[in-house]
Amino acid sequence: MSSKKTTAKQVAVAIEEAPVMELNPTMTAEEAAEAPVTLSQMEAEALADEPASTLPEKLKKERGYSQSAIDKADLERLNGLKAIIKGKLQMSISNQRILSKALDCLGDQVEGFLNELVAEANEKAKAKDFKQLSELKAKLGIE
Repeated sequence: MSSKKTTAKQVAVAIEEAPVMELNPTMTAEEAAEAPVTLSQMEAEALADEPASTLPEKLKKERGYSQSAIDKADLERLNGLKAIIKGKLQMSISNQRILSKALDCLGDQVEGFLNELVAEANEKAKAKDFKQLSELKAKLGIE
């Protein structure tokens, strides 16, 4: 079974290509959260010749993920966060941008956490090695 790996370059390209929607001031946060993402002019022209039945599959393939693959509770939390952003910042951001930035923040936190774990493990290993060396020297009568 092979796994799909997403590179940083692919994420950067996805962020740059993610649609940014303007908020309609008369729209409520709930309506905005449920509003469909509009296609850019270039995407609309590229897909204009496609039959309507293949359009959702084509968009899903280009997007690289299926929204149904996201856990419903997580999707609700994501939409809630999106509504907060729309309400407080008066702007609309795609789910892809929100997830990308969240993963960047998480990556920074995880990197720091892992560095601390590695440093701690190295210190414990050094202490254990020093203890074993001291015991060996004591057995051999070396100071």
